[in-house]
Amino acid sequence: MKIVNKVLLFEIATAGEVPEIQLWAASLTKGQVRFQQKAFHMGDSLEKWKHHIALLSVTGGAVVSKLYRVGDTSIKKVTENEELFWNVSAPESEEGVVVSFLRKELIRELLEQLNRDKIYVLDKWIGPTGVFNKEKYVADFYAREMNLSAIRRSPDRLNTVCQVMYHRMRLPVLLLFFFLLLGNFLVNTRLRKEYDAIQSELAMKQRTDKIQQENQKKQGRIQAEYQKIPNQSFALIADRIASYVPTNVRLHSLSIAPLNENGLVSRTKESKFRYGTILVKGQVEIPGSITLFSQFLSSDKMFSKVEILNLARQKDSSLYSFDILITL
Repeated sequence: MKIVNKVLLFEIATAGEVPEIQLWAASLTKGQVRFQQKAFHMGDSLEKWKHHIALLSVTGGAVVSKLYRVGDTSIKKVTENEELFWNVSAPESEEGVVVSFLRKELIRELLEQLNRDKIYVLDKWIGPTGVFNKEKYVADFYAREMNLSAIRRSPDRLNTVCQVMYHRMRLPVLLLFFFLLLGNFLVNTRLRKEYDAIQSELAMKQRTDKIQQENQKKQGRIQAEYQKIPNQSFALIADRIASYVPTNVRLHSLSIAPLNENGLVSRTKESKFRYGTILVKGQVEIPGSITLFSQFLSSDKMFSKVEILNLARQKDSSLYSFDILITL
């Protein structure tokens, strides 16, 4: 089956206290098995081999092999022991079966990592050192287990192979759907852009007309209010205010009968001139100077009320901006 022509082979040698592991990528090409060794140490990530089929071979001094006669029930002491990792093979001579096993604890970390990284172990070989032939083992595995009839007979193996095929074909299928959706998108893009442009122009024109109408109404109201301002000279009042300004205070504006409380046009409230008031705006380095300034103004009998509307430090600056409302 070409779709699973590559498997991983983990060769585990248990001669020392810590098992030595060699990782091979084995591929079947024109009936010949080829191996490519991969760098791997226990604990290394196997993420790039996710959803691959793996084979295990375990050799070394920790492996125990024992011959059992056919039908010997004592073999269950090994095969039903959850703490042992085992396999059964027929000897070259004598009647019976050879059971080779080792304590699962020795390779538990590797088994858990394979399970965690979704690498499917479909076959294992356990035996003494010097007997294992990886070329023959992999070739036999393909001939014995990777044919359609063998896969159909084993539901677990069929499920595993289907998962491997799914994850290998997933990207091409997704790319196919992506290009189909992209083509559909490109076909409809022009019409959608033209439709959106027309809708945008219509909405913009409606908003512009509405704003112009509102502005015309506001201009009419402001002009009517402006006509109500008494026609008198405020030069004396301006000079009086200027005489009280401390040296470190800079005035930006002096609005007589300001529009609204802050001197600005409001979009939500009706604009009205505040007759008999003066709005003073400016900057200062020392906030206390504004308090002094307002006290000077309050002491003048020309002004009935002096109110500090705003005193706030400007962003990224050492200056403070202020608004003072004076009632005549």
